[in-house]
Amino acid sequence: MAAIFPRVYRSFDEFERSELRKLDHLYASVDDMVDEMLRAELDEDDGHQQEDGILFDRIDE
Repeated sequence: MAAIFPRVYRSFDEFERSELRKLDHLYASVDDMVDEMLRAELDEDDGHQQEDGILFDRIDE
């Protein structure tokens, strides 16, 4: 029955502790994933860097 009704917070501090800190971990995880993707892209291009320094594939190739 508790799942039917949303949780009611008594103060913003309580909300912040409960909910916003969960999101902090999520954003850190997304940043880590993007960093890993860019590192992988750089590792693939290591030694094969084009003269213009573009990291991503060109559309016209």
